[in-house]
Amino acid sequence: MRFAVLANIQANLFALRAILADIERLDDEVDRIISLGDLIGRGPFPNEVLETCRERDVEMLLGNYDDAVAFERLGSGADFPSGQEEQEDRAAVTWTRRKLTPENLETLQHLPRDVRIYAARRGSRLKRNAGDVRPAEMQRTFLTRLAFGSLLRDRPNPTAKRIKEVLLVHGSPRALNEFLREDTADSIAAKVAEEARADLIVSGHNGTCFRKIVGQTTFVGPGSVSGSYGTPGRAEYAILEVGGDLDVDFRSTRYDSGLMLAAMHKHALPLHPAGL
Repeated sequence: MRFAVLANIQANLFALRAILADIERLDDEVDRIISLGDLIGRGPFPNEVLETCRERDVEMLLGNYDDAVAFERLGSGADFPSGQEEQEDRAAVTWTRRKLTPENLETLQHLPRDVRIYAARRGSRLKRNAGDVRPAEMQRTFLTRLAFGSLLRDRPNPTAKRIKEVLLVHGSPRALNEFLREDTADSIAAKVAEEARADLIVSGHNGTCFRKIVGQTTFVGPGSVSGSYGTPGRAEYAILEVGGDLDVDFRSTRYDSGLMLAAMHKHALPLHPAGL
C-alpha cells in the first residue's frame, strides 16, 4: 500500500496544484491521496481547493479550521501570540464561511474526523470515523471475557516493524487541535498510542515533517502544504509505503508564492506570520 499524505492546504490552490503535479511525476503511482484536514482556513481559494480535491478523489479529513467554518465555531481553536492575530484569524474564518458555496459547506460538514486503513496482502480497506476502537473491542469480547475471565489477555500491543493498521487524524485521536510532534513527551505519545490501538498514527496539525517511534507505535507528520508552519513558496507532503515495514519519503515542491500573496491582498485577507 502506497499513499500520499498532505495537511494544512489552507485554501492555497497554487500549493495544492503543485503537490498534485509532483505526485503525477512520481515513478511509482500512489493508491490514495489523503488530506489530513485544514483544507481551508485563511487562504483565498476555499471553493477551488475543495472542488479540486473532489475531482482528484482526495480522501479529505476534518481539520480545526474546517470544523470552525462548517459548524460556525467562535474560533479556529488555534493558539495565537496576541489578541490582534486571533481577531484576524476570526475575520478570515468568517470571510471563508461567507465565500463557500452551499455544496462545499455540506462537504465540510460531512468530513470524517479520522480514517483507518487496514493493510492486507491484497490491497487495503478504509474505514471512516472509526474513533476509539476500545469500546468496540470491549463489546466484542464481553461475553468471552465473562466465560473465561482472567484466562484471556488484552489485545497485544502493535509492532512498529509490522504496519497493519494506520490511523490518520488532523491533530490527535483525542482532539482536532492537539499537537503530536517529534518533541511530544513520550509519556503523552504512549497514552495516545494506547488509546488509538494503531501501528502507525499520521497527524497533520503539527505542520512539521517527522518520524517518531514510541514503544511499538510509529508517529509521522507529513509537513505543511501552506500556512503559518510552512515556508513561502514551498509545499511539503509525504509518501508512505506500507508493506509490513514502513517507508516514508518526505517531499517538497515549489509554487509561485507571489500569486498567492496577490490573491490574499486582493481579498484583504491577513497573512500568516510565516507568509504563504
